Amino acid sequence: MKLKCCWLYHDIMDLYGDKGNMMVLQKRCNDRGIEFELDTCSIGEEKDFSEYHLVFLGGGADKEQRLLADDLRSRKDSIVKALDSGTFMFLVCGGYQMFGQYYVDADNQKIEGLKIFDYYTESMLKPKRANRNILIQTKLEDETVDVIGFENHGGINK
Repeated sequence: MKLKCCWLYHDIMDLYGDKGNMMVLQKRCNDRGIEFELDTCSIGEEKDFSEYHLVFLGGGADKEQRLLADDLRSRKDSIVKALDSGTFMFLVCGGYQMFGQYYVDADNQKIEGLKIFDYYTESMLKPKRANRNILIQTKLEDETVDVIGFENHGGINK
């Protein structure tokens, strides 16, 4: 068995040590006898995301999100094709924000998203951040599973 992963904007959206996340994912796959293939894609590179099992887009500050926004929006058809074919999108922080309608950053600038999902994010525009452990329940196929994580963000999704 092989897991093919594409790390989107690996050179721009790596605010929270996402390289380490990819290393842990590779190790966990290897421990289970799953071959792990990691590919990367940045601004201007062509990829067919439906060729991957997993596309990962990590965290980045407002500046980085503005930098890649046009390129990401130009990839919408390929991303929707991948979603429709069953590719899983692992979105963290700014990656998650960019798949929504838009993001209003700390300078009150609106960054248009992919508009794939029906939410938008606004910066709290305060020095206060949301930092805490989280536990959510979600459905994967027909099974309800607990997802444990940590949130650290300055935006509010609506």
